Amino acid sequence: MSEHKITLTWKRGDKPFEYQKYSRDHTWKFEGGHEMQASAAPTYLGNPNLVDP
Repeated sequence: MSEHKITLTWKRGDKPFEYQKYSRDHTWKFEGGHEMQASAAPTYLGNPNLVDP
């Protein structure tokens, strides 16, 4: 099995930190510099246009 390490970055933004309002969007940065935008599943109020881990 291989191992892959990432740096995950999430920013709260300016919306209140309330379940229905905060952003679930975040960025994955892989070794080598590739970045990917991701979010929680839409069921958990994530962005349906981004990859869902």
